[in-house]
Amino acid sequence: AVTVAEKLRQAINELDPVASDATISVTIGAASLPASDPLVTLPDAEELIRQADEALYRGKDAGRNRVESSQMLSSASQRA
Repeated sequence: AVTVAEKLRQAINELDPVASDATISVTIGAASLPASDPLVTLPDAEELIRQADEALYRGKDAGRNRVESSQMLSSASQRA
């Protein structure tokens, strides 16, 4: 997810805006579940969105035009 998000950020950053004094940038928050935990429940999905949102705001706070990521712990480790 982070690799795709970074490629997207770079492509957007390279766009040539109509206004010569304008720039286009994007900040992306990404979160993913470990591949070892393929079962996603609704609480996991809600937590995944929350973590992506937190990563987005970390990126904005850190200066924007960047990709920030967060990886959720597996459901099993959260229950342990």
